[in-house]
Amino acid sequence: MRNDTSDKNRGARFQRARNALIRARWKRAPRLPSWGRRLFIASLLCAASLLFLSGCHAVPQVLGDEAVFKELDALYTAVTSQRRNLVDDCRGRLTKLHAEERLSDAGFSVVTKIITKTEQNEWADAAQHLYDFMRAQRKTKQST
Repeated sequence: MRNDTSDKNRGARFQRARNALIRARWKRAPRLPSWGRRLFIASLLCAASLLFLSGCHAVPQVLGDEAVFKELDALYTAVTSQRRNLVDDCRGRLTKLHAEERLSDAGFSVVTKIITKTEQNEWADAAQHLYDFMRAQRKTKQST
């Protein structure tokens, strides 16, 4: 029969040896030098800020005038039906609204890019771009 005290001592010796081995492994674990850690953190911050800023571009707002939004709706109908004559009619009316300063330069630039896509027979891309542009418009509260 074994002695209980020798089992306890053996268990304690085993635990001490195990703990010493774990501490030795942690001491030998490779660490990045301080400049490496700084570089790693800086690269993470740059990546996070790029991801944040890539989705934060402002879309020109055109809701100041209801006629402009109705023309955009007509242009969307013309683009989705792939009718070039309707697109040309919408272009004329939007150009007139831009000349009257009812459509901003930035908004007119977006519309011109969309119409250019239709001229290159990229109807699906033009429709998606116009849809995204129209969805990005924020309605303002009007006084009653």
